[in-house]
Amino acid sequence: MKFVMCIICCCCLQAFGQKYQLVNEASKCHFEIKNFGINTGGDIGGINGFINLNPQLLGYATVNVTLQVATIDTDNKARDQHLKKEDYFDVANYPTMQLVSTQILATTQPHHYILKGNLTIKNKTVAVEFPFVVTQKNDGIFLTGGFTINRQTFGVGGSSAVLSNKVKISINAFAKAL
Repeated sequence: MKFVMCIICCCCLQAFGQKYQLVNEASKCHFEIKNFGINTGGDIGGINGFINLNPQLLGYATVNVTLQVATIDTDNKARDQHLKKEDYFDVANYPTMQLVSTQILATTQPHHYILKGNLTIKNKTVAVEFPFVVTQKNDGIFLTGGFTINRQTFGVGGSSAVLSNKVKISINAFAKAL
């Protein structure tokens, strides 16, 4: 009986998608913003989460990713400390940001998808939608995608004549098969 249950469980896992765990050391979330008309940016790490993906059964596909905001790195320690304060990311009260999919759709190109989901920063959740590409890599998958948000929607920084409201976010993430 246990053998039969094991076979059934294995078949269900295969049917509903392969589960992958994100690998922080091989993943990157980069942001870019104009400040005084010049592009500047940085990275946020501490990437953790899971991806369930089977291209034949996208209705069961999910993405759930968390980033540790305190890892922000702009190559300027003074700027990093300023961005961690209350008027920007308020790391003391909101240590993480999260992306959770609500739907993953196929496109006409192989390995190209659309992620619809919710992005939460500083306890404010906003719907996002963006294209991403999946490629097989060693014993996992590599995801590449990006989107633009309005920083003020999330209460990150105040009104500014020199700092753009638009923030470009690019994601390059490796997830290892479980």
